[in-house]
Amino acid sequence: MLNTIMAIAFMSLAALSQDPTQDPLNSIGTRGGGSGSAAEFRSIGTSVISYFMDSPVLSTRGATIDFRVIQKKFSKTKIWVVDRPLFFEGHRVDAIRDSEKNEVTFSTLAWDNYTGVVFKTKLVVHELLTLTYPKLDDRTYTFTDAVLEHMNGDAWKN
Repeated sequence: MLNTIMAIAFMSLAALSQDPTQDPLNSIGTRGGGSGSAAEFRSIGTSVISYFMDSPVLSTRGATIDFRVIQKKFSKTKIWVVDRPLFFEGHRVDAIRDSEKNEVTFSTLAWDNYTGVVFKTKLVVHELLTLTYPKLDDRTYTFTDAVLEHMNGDAWKN
């Protein structure tokens, strides 16, 4: 379990050090924040997707999740960062996704408070799933947890 977490962290850092002009997934933007957080979000997402490429289809809890479909969607996703709280339907949230516009906006106020790659990875996986499969009910992170359990066992639950 720890090995996979560390591998994701290492792959994320390695991707951050690459030349962004050579990255086909380079669609990072900012709205009042810095692009370092958006790059980290992109890198974690890319690392998780890469993990599943040898066996890209995961059937869990009555749903089929195809990481090839997620990869295709994510390769065109705009990632926006804001340095203010985000609200959705009157509730404070860490991120907001728009499947039709293919965008994810997240708050650095939340992101910067996450301790370590585990919590960040959980948010990224949740956004990947719900961006790609907008009808998937993951409000309680049921499917997010299933993906992460597949990667690392029960250590992801919190």
